[in-house]
Amino acid sequence: MNEMIKIEINENNEQVVSARELHEFLGVGTRYNDWINKRVKEYGFVENIDFVLVTQKKVTNNPKNPYTEIQDHLLKINMAKELAMI
Repeated sequence: MNEMIKIEINENNEQVVSARELHEFLGVGTRYNDWINKRVKEYGFVENIDFVLVTQKKVTNNPKNPYTEIQDHLLKINMAKELAMI
């Protein structure tokens, strides 16, 4: 069976997905940060209960700044399902 979005298991043995991957999969037209922040506020999701905020380094093509930090949210499955249905 092929997964549409990669499901990972966190340290609490819970299934989580990347909000950035979900955003891309859903084809949302707004910027990721605007989309996720609006949904968290609008639907009352709580950090460290419904999702965990993570920061990752991403390689850039800029020799003066070869890396940039991007934020992602690891969503528990219930939050991801609710966002997918909105």
